[in-house]
Amino acid sequence: FPASLHDSIMTLLCTKLLPLTLGPMHPAASPSHTELSLPAIIMYVCLYSHKRAHYTQLIECMMSLKTDLWKDLLTVIAYAPLPVRAVCARLLFHYWPHLQPTSAEEIYTFSYSGWTPIQCQHKDCPNKDHSPAQQVVFSCSFSATAAEQGPPVYMCGLC
Repeated sequence: FPASLHDSIMTLLCTKLLPLTLGPMHPAASPSHTELSLPAIIMYVCLYSHKRAHYTQLIECMMSLKTDLWKDLLTVIAYAPLPVRAVCARLLFHYWPHLQPTSAEEIYTFSYSGWTPIQCQHKDCPNKDHSPAQQVVFSCSFSATAAEQGPPVYMCGLC
């Protein structure tokens, strides 16, 4: 993809696709295809995007959705091309709880605001506090009757 689309692709990936495919509705016992593909997603973002903010946006989004992301980073470090290994090693050492890189090694600035979950958009949601969305409805007739906006409509598990 052209570099002009990288920001839009990363926003779509981190705010829509990953949260909906790795969200709370998926059982932890059987990993989804998305969860099994996370090392490849990390590798492709680090290989084709050259903005440091994209790396941190992706890693922080994945960290909010998966507790053992360090395994995926180690997989990328083990099998990815050399430039991607360096980026992922720096990311791993930056976010690792007890290992902090020295200031000479830290060439990336890690500053990106975290992802906020999409709330349920159903008009008559039984939850007063509008719990996080777990489903996406693309039906125009449903959005006309049950939501205040057009498709897609994000709904919680109770709606």
